[in-house]
Amino acid sequence: MQCLSVTLPHGFWHEGSFIGRVLVRPITGEDERFLAEWGEQMPRVVKETTLLARLAHTPDTHLLLARDAVRKLTSGDREALF
Repeated sequence: MQCLSVTLPHGFWHEGSFIGRVLVRPITGEDERFLAEWGEQMPRVVKETTLLARLAHTPDTHLLLARDAVRKLTSGDREALF
């Protein structure tokens, strides 16, 4: 699956490393089902955080960003990822 490499306008520090670039995978049918089942029950910011935590990962380790890391994103970084 082809991922999109996104340079974050601001970046953030997480567990002693600066994260300035993130890979984002395309939305799958599973993600669409998740949004259809749970999306309307969640506040928008929770839905966005959860979706980014499902899609975004670090380029070096390919670890998904934890919700803690997604919460550290500035609004500009979130917008860049979306």
